[in-house]
Amino acid sequence: MKITIIGGGNMGQAIARALQQNFEVKAAEIMISDLDPKKLNDLKDLEIKVTDKNVEALDGAKIVILAVKPQHLFKMLEEIKPHLNEKQIILSIAAGVKLGKIKDALGQKQIVRVMPNLPTQIGKAASVWFADPSVNDDEKEVVQDILKCFGKEYEVTLEEQIDVATALSGSGPAYVFYFIECLANGATYLGMPEELAVNLAMQTVFGSVEFAQMKNCKSEEELQVLKQQVASKGGTTEAALNYLDTVDFKKDIAYAMKKAYKRAKELSDES
Repeated sequence: MKITIIGGGNMGQAIARALQQNFEVKAAEIMISDLDPKKLNDLKDLEIKVTDKNVEALDGAKIVILAVKPQHLFKMLEEIKPHLNEKQIILSIAAGVKLGKIKDALGQKQIVRVMPNLPTQIGKAASVWFADPSVNDDEKEVVQDILKCFGKEYEVTLEEQIDVATALSGSGPAYVFYFIECLANGATYLGMPEELAVNLAMQTVFGSVEFAQMKNCKSEEELQVLKQQVASKGGTTEAALNYLDTVDFKKDIAYAMKKAYKRAKELSDES
């Protein structure tokens, strides 16, 4: 099976590396195309084929992953359209570009829209995807195998959920980095050295996530139970949480995500 990636930027390179290292079909041929020689040179250490010609990369490909920026997508689609065949499965990771727009541009039905996130680059992605109804179960299984190479994958049955995922998992790493920054800032304000504060904040977030995963949390209620395990009656944690409830921290986060969601829908409508 040949897998072609069009676009050798950070995300395209991350996907190529993950496929090369983890894809179960070891005989798979992976090829990546990009017009920038520097990006192709960055992949020299991997045993994959590279080319600066998008059309050349399409030849014989079963899966075509579109990893170009949204503003460059439709020009590229116009270029490759005459060289696609109906048996190829198209995966688009272009943020904000609706599946229907890609279908119209290509005249192709078997299209999957994917919203990965930054941790794709370290194999810890949360990828949310939506497939056109013409993509059958066997083809979906191939898509899942690909996405699992660089993290966890979650299929949604309504494309609108991609915009929600954009506000959660797509933008989410920035929220987490900001929260870590806030924790570290609070500690330095209280007199802790900055490097120690940052390290403690990162390890606290990392360890807490690992603990919640170990407990197999699947609901907000289960997360609340874990929260109460830390918050002893009359203790330090309860004092902090009471303050966060007073300033309506949860609502502020929801409002911030609503802003991201609204912008995601605007981008989808504009594409």
